[in-house]
Amino acid sequence: MFEEALEPFLDEMQKYQNLSMFAEAKDYCISILKGICKFENDSTSEYKDWAVDAPADFFGHILDDWKKRAKRGYR
Repeated sequence: MFEEALEPFLDEMQKYQNLSMFAEAKDYCISILKGICKFENDSTSEYKDWAVDAPADFFGHILDDWKKRAKRGYR
């Protein structure tokens, strides 16, 4: 469920990377990560209790994915 909520944003970030818009992809990635942090720290949703590890797991996954794609783009 957490991944499904993030999917459109990840698609947009990857679209920027595919178009060699690396600064925009970086800014978009930062925004996604800020959103995850905000959810983890501020959310009062009952879903937060069901997926305790999801925000941290996806934070790392998204950051790693961006880094890998950014390295390929800058070559």
